Amino acid sequence: MKSINLQRTESLLMELLPEALATLNDTRINTLAITGVNCKNGKYDAVVYYDGSDFSKEEIKQINDLLFKANGRIKSYVLTSATVGINVQISNLKMITL
Repeated sequence: MKSINLQRTESLLMELLPEALATLNDTRINTLAITGVNCKNGKYDAVVYYDGSDFSKEEIKQINDLLFKANGRIKSYVLTSATVGINVQISNLKMITL
């Protein structure tokens, strides 16, 4: 069973990640639907799941490449937007399709 703090972090990421993606200029990734977040290693690693059902395999590969390139900006947005009282310490953010 996950701790309350870890569940809070996952919930916060579910809210902040779509906002972070919306700030990006690329229309292929700024409207992705985030379907789940799984934090591991305390709060240092997060695996983020998005809905890729509308995309071909080639498009998913391109989207994953774009997300990899935008990883730093996404993490920065999340860390600066995190609510006071919830400590988000993401060092590894990985986004994968379902």
